Amino acid sequence: MAVVTPTAKAQFIDAAGIPLAGGLLYTYAAGTTTPQATYTDSTAATANSNPIVLDSRGEANIWLGSATYKFKLCDSTNTEIWTVDNISAPTSGLSPVLSGNVTISSTSSGPALSITQSGTGAILKVPDPTNPAVTLFTIDNTGQMGIGTASPGSAIDLAGGGLQISSSGGTARSKVYADATNSYYTAEGTRAAVITANSTNLIYADSSGFVGIKNAAPTVALDVTGALKTSGAITGGTSISSGTTLASGTTLTAGSSLSVTTSASIGTTLSVDTIAEKTSSAGVTVNNTLKADTISGKTSSTSMTLAGISISSSIIDNAARPISAGTAQNTTSGTVINFTGIPSWVRRVVLMIQGVSLSGTGQVGVRLGTSSGFVSSGYTGGTSSIGASTVITGSISTGFEMTNTFASASNAFSGAYTISLLGSNIWVCTGAVGVSSGNIIINGHLSLGGTLTQVQLYSQNGSDTFDAGSANILYE
Repeated sequence: MAVVTPTAKAQFIDAAGIPLAGGLLYTYAAGTTTPQATYTDSTAATANSNPIVLDSRGEANIWLGSATYKFKLCDSTNTEIWTVDNISAPTSGLSPVLSGNVTISSTSSGPALSITQSGTGAILKVPDPTNPAVTLFTIDNTGQMGIGTASPGSAIDLAGGGLQISSSGGTARSKVYADATNSYYTAEGTRAAVITANSTNLIYADSSGFVGIKNAAPTVALDVTGALKTSGAITGGTSISSGTTLASGTTLTAGSSLSVTTSASIGTTLSVDTIAEKTSSAGVTVNNTLKADTISGKTSSTSMTLAGISISSSIIDNAARPISAGTAQNTTSGTVINFTGIPSWVRRVVLMIQGVSLSGTGQVGVRLGTSSGFVSSGYTGGTSSIGASTVITGSISTGFEMTNTFASASNAFSGAYTISLLGSNIWVCTGAVGVSSGNIIINGHLSLGGTLTQVQLYSQNGSDTFDAGSANILYE
């Protein structure tokens, strides 16, 4: 096939048809006023001046790159004659240029059109007709296809839009698309989304927002036909509806409460913070083990059937837990007696002493402690010693201590210190201790700075040792 020869040298004329000697041709990137280079020959090694100055015949050697240009022609006085935008020339790999309707017809067994790209450029590129700098469709040199992008990042890359799939009749549609935040799959109208594997429909999502697993007509948010198994916990806010059975081996953990709408059968273990029964007909049947911090029945007719129940730790909430006793200790040696392991939920501790004696004329005191140790400063309050005819008072600072009176190595102290939580780890102490010659009253408080975990009975002077009596604590 022969083609007409291209223009070998560009020539420009003025309005009178006379060669535009000394004329000026400005070359810009298409649609802009940004200068864009042209070249003196096909090697593109040397760029023309910009503007290009035409010779005495109005001619110039003008070779274009692969970009798209805008030309502005002026006469020798720099007066504009015309401007033309979106000018491009085919590269050697695309020659000749075809325009108009193009038909490719073939009767052979091979492909009607075959494109071989041995370079780094795209195999196929379709630009926007009004803005050629924008690519509508491309196939890059690796075979990846881009729609709306010149640089596809996967086998098919749709940018700025979505993929729509229509039924054979053209009515049912589904769409796949993404925005800056999320990715979406949508089914329009009343149609459901169905996920299928090996010709079996597995998951259905209907227009009401219900999801069915092997259930084509879900009636709740998640409707499962078959067994439900999880290696994790079913968490707070979970409601077990009528007729539900959790199979053996299942652990149901509710972060705050378990709501039983009618009845439920737990095969093995029920582990909850709170069981709150809300209707007269509600009931929970546990066939093996119940683990709970709080069981709160809210109507007189509520019931709970526990078969083979195993209860460890406390069975009711903190506010109703019984008074617990520590282990009594003989005060017959050393300078301190420590009671440790006090639970974090404790709100009141009573330290009791009976016939406690020291080896010298010193007195005893009480200190509070956290997991970091006992606190020996910051105590505020006072103490009074009441004898047969005198009253001696003093202040406290290093512990809940007695005034230095009734000094005798034969003193045997008996009484109790009641230590109560005011709030925010502030503990208030009231103590009443007696000896044969009088009574001692101690009142004060301490901002502990942490959770109370231990209480100490100690010798105030640090040198006298315990030589008689016993002590113990109660807490609640």
